[in-house]
Amino acid sequence: MIHSSQCHLSDCNDANIIRNKECAYDQGGYFIINGSEKVIVAQERQSCNIVLVFSMKNHSKYSWNAQIRSQSEENNKPALQFKLNIKKQDRGGKIYATIPKIREDIPLVILFRALGVMSEKQIVNMVLSDPNDLAMSEALRPSLEEAMNTPYQTEEDCLDYIG
Repeated sequence: MIHSSQCHLSDCNDANIIRNKECAYDQGGYFIINGSEKVIVAQERQSCNIVLVFSMKNHSKYSWNAQIRSQSEENNKPALQFKLNIKKQDRGGKIYATIPKIREDIPLVILFRALGVMSEKQIVNMVLSDPNDLAMSEALRPSLEEAMNTPYQTEEDCLDYIG
């Protein structure tokens, strides 16, 4: 890596760097491989099977986004991305899921009901590591209240909504 301790220019002063036909202002941090410059770029968003959480910018309709790219280690199928988004609102944010091949965001509770998890207590127990955590329970409340006011109360209704 240029200007690392292993670089032949690391001990050179500016005059020696210029004499070697290098730029004195070059900050380094890249590699020369077979005569070509190569830069290592972080690929965290491309990582598979790791949950990444992002605070969203002001122009987004969401305040937070959590995403995971799921890929089996046994086969070469492409990774599928699943996202949870917390919508910006005055009184807590509702949580929506983005799943592959579905164009519209799905309210979290409707997704759980479509998967056969019907009661609010079951959903809370599956989402929260500690169901007695009042702050997290309050954060989940807007999503639970939204689901109470929809016509999608059965597993079949929720599957129809998603489909």
